[in-house]
Amino acid sequence: MCTGASHVLHLQVRIEAHSGWTDKEYSDEAANRFTAKREQLNANALREHENAVKSGRAKSKRKPRLRAEAVRLHHCYDFLKGNARFMRDIPRPRKRTRLENEAVVHEQGAEDVNTSSDTAEFDSLTGDDDPALPADVFQPPTGSQSFAHPASAGKKKAKQLHLEGQVDNAIMYSQRGLAAATTAQVEILKEQLQIAKGKVELVENQQRSLKEQAEMSMMCATTEGLSEFGKEYLLLKQKQVLEQMKKQTLTEE
Repeated sequence: MCTGASHVLHLQVRIEAHSGWTDKEYSDEAANRFTAKREQLNANALREHENAVKSGRAKSKRKPRLRAEAVRLHHCYDFLKGNARFMRDIPRPRKRTRLENEAVVHEQGAEDVNTSSDTAEFDSLTGDDDPALPADVFQPPTGSQSFAHPASAGKKKAKQLHLEGQVDNAIMYSQRGLAAATTAQVEILKEQLQIAKGKVELVENQQRSLKEQAEMSMMCATTEGLSEFGKEYLLLKQKQVLEQMKKQTLTEE
């Protein structure tokens, strides 16, 4: 069973309509053509590589990897379009379905025409050419010509409106999706802002606790082993901390 590019050549061989060939002969001929073409392509690639190496244009000295011919689907049509049988079997586009009123009018017109022709034939045989007979007895009904070929502008307009409605619906759905995505993004930004505020409050609480620990350590420190300057500095800081604590207590009350 042929696959890939060999299948394309298999089709090319079959459309040549060789008389008396079997499927195996078709496959063998296609395989031989495919092998010959692949060898030719590989030889051309090696020759181009050698020329590039000699001229210094080659990026690497490694030989190109041998590859099979790429399969292109339009080759099948190129091979088959020359066959008269294939072109004759192409189905023609289906005719437009007639409207009901158009079919009725056409049937009425056909009946009137048949009646008129029969009457004219009968008159010619009998020799009755009485001009007193009304001329419009066997005429088609009035207005049949206007309904015989109704304009298709209404269908085109309806189709255009339908397409425009589909485009409007697509735009509406895309705008709804964009609005929903924007709303979701706003919610995410709000959550990120709340998280950032929580982190700031946590850092502030940590700094406050560290400050309180430092103040408590300073209040509990002794002046033993300190110089006179150190003793005065420690007593001054303890006094400042004590005043701040008194102010904070009064403010909270």
